[in-house]
Amino acid sequence: MALQTRLGNRLLAALPAADFNLLAPHLQKTSFGFDAVLVRTGDEFKQVYFPLSGAISFLVEMSGGQIVASTLMGSEGAVGALSVLSPSRSRSPVTATAYVAGSALHVPVSQLQHVFEQSAAIRRVLRFHFRTQLLQLQNVAACNAVHSVECRMARWLLDIHDRGADSRIQLTQEALAQLLGCAERP
Repeated sequence: MALQTRLGNRLLAALPAADFNLLAPHLQKTSFGFDAVLVRTGDEFKQVYFPLSGAISFLVEMSGGQIVASTLMGSEGAVGALSVLSPSRSRSPVTATAYVAGSALHVPVSQLQHVFEQSAAIRRVLRFHFRTQLLQLQNVAACNAVHSVECRMARWLLDIHDRGADSRIQLTQEALAQLLGCAERP
């Protein structure tokens, strides 16, 4: 368990060693900078990313061109994990963009689907993650409906700060506008 904890991703750290070892040979480390796109809306999911550091925002493009951030994920989650519940060649409904530079371990979707079917522990951990994401999305929807833009901005900034390596938050005005639902397609 000590090795898994040192990796930095809490989902992977929650797995028993035998179940983690089903994934370990297929995990590859990658780094991403600010504004890096891990997957675009409509792209086929090829990899699932387990962030070790940094913050990744899920951006939804509305029919009118407005871009809104629906959630933020760091080392507590897995980008693209829902693809294990879909048939092969599922497409991303959102664009996943890094708002804080960091690193991740990634695994091919097909391999994660395979071990998801094999391991009750991996199913349990990912189902917990799916539930947590759903609750976070519900909270964001409620906050967007009842809180002022200043309160919403404070929440996003705290979320980003919590996932950053230092006390500085480096966001562009465009990125902040996307978080607040005030951005339009260029």
